[in-house]
Amino acid sequence: MTQRFNNVIGIIFVSIAAVIWGSNGVIVNFIQADPFLIAFYRTLLATLILTPIAFIMKRSEFIKVAIEWRQLMLNGFINALGWGSYSLQ
Repeated sequence: MTQRFNNVIGIIFVSIAAVIWGSNGVIVNFIQADPFLIAFYRTLLATLILTPIAFIMKRSEFIKVAIEWRQLMLNGFINALGWGSYSLQ
């Protein structure tokens, strides 16, 4: 792939991330659900979207990281606890 193509793909990914993060607070305020449930579904959705992308783009690195799945699950759980406890304030 050319450098220009990689730059365009990077800009697209950053733009998508900015839209998702920017709209997150507005959407969460409208949802009448438990903060921990919202954090769970956010993490689940991110996993379902990013896992295939990571597998396709960086297969060898993905396999190396997938071996340490327990650490990844612990990190996700701690992330959900942080968002949920912050939302309870």
